[in-house]
Amino acid sequence: MVVVTYNNVSTIERCLASVPPWVTLTVVDNASTDGTPVFGERNPVNVGFSAAVNQAASRGKGDYILLLNPDAYLHEGALEQLLALAARFPSAGVYGGRAVDGSGRLDPSTCLARPSWWHALAFATGTSTVVDPDSLGRWRRDDVRDVPALTGSMFLVRRDLWEKLGGFDEGYWMYGEDVDLCMRAAKTGARPMFTPLAVHTHVGGGSSTRSERLVGILRGKARLYEVYVGKGARYALMVGVALRAVVSRRWRAAWRDRARWQHGRSVAG
Repeated sequence: MVVVTYNNVSTIERCLASVPPWVTLTVVDNASTDGTPVFGERNPVNVGFSAAVNQAASRGKGDYILLLNPDAYLHEGALEQLLALAARFPSAGVYGGRAVDGSGRLDPSTCLARPSWWHALAFATGTSTVVDPDSLGRWRRDDVRDVPALTGSMFLVRRDLWEKLGGFDEGYWMYGEDVDLCMRAAKTGARPMFTPLAVHTHVGGGSSTRSERLVGILRGKARLYEVYVGKGARYALMVGVALRAVVSRRWRAAWRDRARWQHGRSVAG
């Protein structure tokens, strides 16, 4: 199991306490400054989430790599259910489960649609919260099925597939690397699978402020659009941010900060 920490002092102990004792755990800290305890290696500088996950994953030798966010924790039996899914569908290669937030409400963002012009245009016109391209038909995440993409708050990958793909693309600093891996896995014939029986709580937001998180999400989305949709989709992203900036202070800050995200560049801060 791989956990990468960065300023997670309030969540990391519960995260690690949820890991079954029979699991080999590798923790890498990305130069935290908030007093996060060191449970493994500590990088002298923040190398980015994707690079730190690759660093941690290279230390293991098991048949599977499980990524767990430091602001998440496993429910009882979650890992066993993921492994059972992997045994049942070995060709799927990538496996995920049901997420709930800190109040126990379903977090549907663990399963996403493939990046597309439909995504880009819905965001550009401000209708993405209504049509919600990632809803996958308003599916309640309540049965086993293959999905276009899984997000990495709890993410199991066969090691042979991980190594074949070269792990996460380190061009994604943080956000988007999990969807990208699913897209690349699908090109090899894998098909990411979801089970509602593997449950974890994802508190979210433990490593960054809301404004920094938004910049990171936009940067990852810009890179996904460029790689899987087309360079023109990035302009739709910019239009959508500009539209939201008219009515929201947070989005105005994101618009002013667009040099940090509009090209999907992997840069710190």
